[in-house]
Amino acid sequence: MKKILLSLVLAGGACFANAQTFVQVLYPSNISGGFAHTFADWALTPDMTDPANRVIAPVIIARDNSAGDSLLCNPTTQNLTGKIALVFRGECEFGTKAVNAWNAGAVGVVIVGNTAGELISMSSGTNAQGDVIDIPATFIKKEDGEIVYDALMAGDSVSMLLGNKNAYFVNDLGSTPGYTANVPAQAPVQLAESTTDFPIVYAAQIYNYGSANQSNVKVIVDLKKNGSVIHTDTSNVIALLNAGDSTDQFTFTNYDGALGVGDYTIEYAIVSDSVDDTPTDNKFIYPFRINNDKLFSYAKYNADSSFTFNSGNYGPAERNGDFRSCIMFKHPKGNQVGIKGLWFNASIGDDLTIDGEEILFQVFKWNDAFVYGTDSPSFNLLADVTAGSYIYEEDKQNEFVYAHMDDYVLLESNARYLVCAKIYNEKVYIGYDNETKYNYYSSIIGQYVSPIADGSTWYASGFVGGPVPSLTLHFFTTEEVGLANADKLVKATLYPNPAKDVVNVLVDNYEGAAKLTVTDLAGKTVIANDVTIASNGNVSFNTAGLNAGMYIVKMQLANGNEVKASVVVE
Repeated sequence: MKKILLSLVLAGGACFANAQTFVQVLYPSNISGGFAHTFADWALTPDMTDPANRVIAPVIIARDNSAGDSLLCNPTTQNLTGKIALVFRGECEFGTKAVNAWNAGAVGVVIVGNTAGELISMSSGTNAQGDVIDIPATFIKKEDGEIVYDALMAGDSVSMLLGNKNAYFVNDLGSTPGYTANVPAQAPVQLAESTTDFPIVYAAQIYNYGSANQSNVKVIVDLKKNGSVIHTDTSNVIALLNAGDSTDQFTFTNYDGALGVGDYTIEYAIVSDSVDDTPTDNKFIYPFRINNDKLFSYAKYNADSSFTFNSGNYGPAERNGDFRSCIMFKHPKGNQVGIKGLWFNASIGDDLTIDGEEILFQVFKWNDAFVYGTDSPSFNLLADVTAGSYIYEEDKQNEFVYAHMDDYVLLESNARYLVCAKIYNEKVYIGYDNETKYNYYSSIIGQYVSPIADGSTWYASGFVGGPVPSLTLHFFTTEEVGLANADKLVKATLYPNPAKDVVNVLVDNYEGAAKLTVTDLAGKTVIANDVTIASNGNVSFNTAGLNAGMYIVKMQLANGNEVKASVVVE
């Protein structure tokens, strides 16, 4: 089965930590701690955010009688009564593995990934086999599962907690990803030379999961560049945080200075007077990269490349038409860049080939007015900016591929844009990063960062749990195409675009003489004319003799301002 999530969430506020789930090794102490995870949300699986459904039990490697190590694709003769079954991904569907463990008496199932780094959401399988089980089924990363597996193989007894850990431990402060503030995972240096362009705002919400009140709670933040601390700050102290309570009343002095190209981390540490019983959720590290490659993404980047991290492929369970997966972009220097294309990945279900499938990419200017967290955006004011598409010519499932935009259009400063992947086939799913969350960041900037649309119905907050699409925007800059003085640009509309024989230019609020030049992307001037812009702001030029391709159009106006835009000639 392919990696898919099968549920949607409506726009609105988010609930915090006491409704969070955990997968945690309790002992042996040398491997104790929490793991990143997903829980199956099948027909009868319990609500693991409810402490009453928490499972604490010894772990056993579950095996069937076939070849392969703990795949559990066939019924087992093991007695798993009262145990959490540890099984590995592969060969059969998640629902099949879970049912086989359940039938043998297991009280929980931990399915371990078979590819390093992947963290996916699980479907119940063809014909919904998994919908019969009433025990929790969770997925953890390969590297985490191997820690548990190796301990069991060494003869250690391993106990785990699955679900909500409220009041289980005595001293247990913590938070969850997204509730300590981060920033986009990748940004081009042209938009991030300093915190003026790329603000870094520290914020944290802390929860007392434990049974004891905690005193003198504070948060320490380190900002590092290429491994070295460039800024550190300690919040104010919360004198008392009672058991079961949370607080976000921390104040920080944010970093205010130069950034530039480099690999950065924002690192949060939660401290108090007590020694925490489960310190793994006391520290949060958010990597981000400022690059020379003109790349932007919310999904975290692979340290060895600029590709974003894909930990699952997402789509609605029952589609009501085309499906759109989007990311939001807004920047005060937006007029310095345009979108050249983007990197993405996708998969297809039912063991089909993705060869021949088409994905459309659309860039919209999102003109709706709304208040984040209060209003539900209507998505009625989406203005087309540019578009592109990608048609698979071979079965490159889960591989990052590149889609070009048809028109290279400069963006506007402080305008809000949506960049969307539009999928026609209900069996095709787009790649997501479900580990990187932007709950606090969205609140700080007052924007929804990853909306989705199922048919004509939009969901501003995106999927349940707040994953972000593994879309990496590839910008071009004004310098790249000779449009460096963007502050002097006069707004103009070129039509038709793409063009064949004639291009009309409609210039805002100008009448009179201008010098027109048209250059190709190699910088060669192909048209140079003196023109007169009519009282209605219109002027036209002939493109019949030009080769097909993109051209840069410039007009030097008599008042010193400029018109600069692009046009595609067919």
